[in-house]
Amino acid sequence: MEGLDKQSFLWYEIDEYLHKAQQQGAVLDKEKKCFVKKNDEGEVVFNLIPPLIHKIQGEQNLEEYRSNLQIEEEISFAIVLVQAGAAALGIWWNDECTHHKVITAYMVRKKQGKSQLTHLNQKGKSRQGSRIRLNNTMRFFENINVKLEEWYDDLEACERLFFSCTPRLWGELFRSKIECPIDRDDARWCRVPMDIKVPNFKELQRVAFKITHGGILH
Repeated sequence: MEGLDKQSFLWYEIDEYLHKAQQQGAVLDKEKKCFVKKNDEGEVVFNLIPPLIHKIQGEQNLEEYRSNLQIEEEISFAIVLVQAGAAALGIWWNDECTHHKVITAYMVRKKQGKSQLTHLNQKGKSRQGSRIRLNNTMRFFENINVKLEEWYDDLEACERLFFSCTPRLWGELFRSKIECPIDRDDARWCRVPMDIKVPNFKELQRVAFKITHGGILH
């Protein structure tokens, strides 16, 4: 495993590590979205996982992936994590966070653990508590879009916009009275392909690390 002992590497180092992995016989595993080296017995020697900024798309082999790489020494991206009652937003320049904001709201029914949007979809409007949660839900998405609007110039400079959100909540974000400054069909939107915990600054940092760092698992 010469030259591949390091556990993680930055996005701009990926071709160097791919070259070493290719020399040692690693191949693309399309299902696992990584590059795998196996020994003669079929046992995994190492997995090389690319950073999300260079995630595997429709490439058929390692050679095609390397030829498609467009490596920049400097990158900028945004992260938008949204769950019922909690959102975390951030902008990164390289591996440095330049903007971040956590937004919370009371919009989950405590006993059932359902968001107010889900409850209304199933049973319709009801008591005062439901109306409060509904108002909070509306303000929640408005507050997200207000913050994104404040960051508009910096968001326009971002090469990628990473997000994690259920389809229902994502739709509500773009139906808010305060319009989202970034179009829903913007080609820069990219879903985060990992399980997300409750959105907060620590979770933003964890996602950003996966975006900017690749990994080698032995």
